Amino acid sequence: MRTPSISERSVHRLALLAVVALAAVSAGCAVTGGGDGLPDGAAVEQRLESLDALEATVVYDLNGSSDVNASRSHTIARLDTGESRSRVVSGSDETLTVSNGSRTWLYNRSANRVRILDLNTSAESRNSSFESYVTVFERLRASATDESTPAEISQLPVVPAAGGGGSSPVAGSLSFYGNVSLTYNGTETVAGRETYAVTIEPLRNDSAIGTVELWFDTEWYYPIRSTTSVSVGDDRTVVTTTYRNVTFNPDVPPGTFEFDPPANATVVESTYESRSFESRESLAAATDIEVPDPNVPARYRFESGSLTTYRGNETVSIRYTNGSAMLLVSKEPDAIPPTPANESGERVDIAGREGRISEVLDERLLTWRCEGVTYRVVGPASRETLVEIAVSMTCE
Repeated sequence: MRTPSISERSVHRLALLAVVALAAVSAGCAVTGGGDGLPDGAAVEQRLESLDALEATVVYDLNGSSDVNASRSHTIARLDTGESRSRVVSGSDETLTVSNGSRTWLYNRSANRVRILDLNTSAESRNSSFESYVTVFERLRASATDESTPAEISQLPVVPAAGGGGSSPVAGSLSFYGNVSLTYNGTETVAGRETYAVTIEPLRNDSAIGTVELWFDTEWYYPIRSTTSVSVGDDRTVVTTTYRNVTFNPDVPPGTFEFDPPANATVVESTYESRSFESRESLAAATDIEVPDPNVPARYRFESGSLTTYRGNETVSIRYTNGSAMLLVSKEPDAIPPTPANESGERVDIAGREGRISEVLDERLLTWRCEGVTYRVVGPASRETLVEIAVSMTCE
């Protein structure tokens, strides 16, 4: 049976999850296409570190739609602080997004509605993205011949989304790609700027995320265009993001990242906080929630923990890696009563409790509840392995 078409918003989200949030996966990759003429990693890193802000018109396109139908925004952002201002126009809809680095205002003009989101996140997102750009150049530079050579890349980069925003904790744990290949395609002109063209391809034939193409500015080594192929069932969508009229390190007028909601606007406030931890012990010390300590396969090791707070509700998550794949274990007190939408998936037995297991892109998601708490295990492991991990976790 053919999978129903997915909405444009879902495709955008999937592309961002798959590429922006592909952090934490140390996947093996191969490199083709000689790197002659490319800068070395140290030069790329030094140049990127001098990049504090940028201003551009960002255009989003699905499946080569006409320029008239493409969604576009005017964006100005300080990359070192997370401050940004973005006016997005899609058809007759217009949304203004302003962030001062810790608080974000999303103003829908037609609805005269402002959503305020308080964000307390670290600067790791910017640093990890820059590190991935450096890694791409290092791997390509090291390839002196057209023969494939083994390499590793910790994160697959893409043109950043306009308007800022952090990665989803769950998204960052999904190892969509696995092994990949990198190919340098020479220089090309994008929006009037010279770029280095790079192709990233999964070596797995069943990957939901297909080919990713990136165009890095030859002056700043920052990606100003990307195309991402996304497949869900029989549906395949190509998402293209392009930065036009780019100015690097522009003068930012005072007050750019401030916003006062209109007096007659409907204002909705919410709070989101995410913290990362390098050990299970430090995560446990930061929360009253009993942190899970599951028995994972021997080849997996602890990579990181996170504590997310949204509207007063805490979720703890632990990521385990075997070097090329990721397992995520999370625990969240039920803030919302179960609904039929939460009850999808195949029923499985977890030590006498009912769980549900379903496919999430190329991975499996096992969910169950115990004493008012929702548990999840996500990863590319077999159904039996996920159930064994779940059984090993006590109902705290």
